[in-house]
Amino acid sequence: MLTFFQLGLLEALCRALPAPTAEPTPLQAMAIPALIEGRDLITLAPNGTGKKVAWALAMLQRLCVPMMPAAPGAPRGLVLVNDAEHAVAAYHQLAALTRYVPIEHAIAGAGASRALRTGLEVLIATPEQALDLKTQGLLTFADVEFVVVDEAERTVGPRHRAALNALLPQLPDHRQTAMFASEANADLGAIAQTMLIDAEAIRHATGATRDPMGPPLWLDAVPEVTLPLRENLRRSG
Repeated sequence: MLTFFQLGLLEALCRALPAPTAEPTPLQAMAIPALIEGRDLITLAPNGTGKKVAWALAMLQRLCVPMMPAAPGAPRGLVLVNDAEHAVAAYHQLAALTRYVPIEHAIAGAGASRALRTGLEVLIATPEQALDLKTQGLLTFADVEFVVVDEAERTVGPRHRAALNALLPQLPDHRQTAMFASEANADLGAIAQTMLIDAEAIRHATGATRDPMGPPLWLDAVPEVTLPLRENLRRSG
């Protein structure tokens, strides 16, 4: 049986999982190694496939190896979310996985200003909140190494389009970007073409060779890894 530790994760991160020896979901088994290798990634998979755990573990691994304290106002990780509800969900996921690693994280508008002044590794924010903190002089994007776009089909939608267009040019070119979505749409395609470099795509499969959600044409140019069924993954592990 494949374990999280076999995916290349630190023991301290695996130990924080509710069941460290449990089998990763197929999405986690494919997404985590790709992100650890430094690849940009986009996934299209329904809820319940373990997307948040996948990006959270990969981000924390990146920030722990090597471990470097964050400079004031300069987080190394940025999680972009659609709204307050998704911000809280992301916060709790990171909180659960940072029990044994010294990674500080906060939600914009919930004490983040104070945390940024003392040094914060991961900021969770909507695009508008991130820009507002930058305008206030509390945040710089210069040290951002890992960007996650959670619930990406909503986070890149019309509600946040102007803020994203202003934010993206300010992010470092050398960053790694991971986009996790439950469904494909035109907004996701347009932003992905701007944000992702040398990307890999993982599409949830139900036995078909193509994702039944019908990915748009912009994904056809991205190298594809089709997500296996759990029973196939178990046999290969």
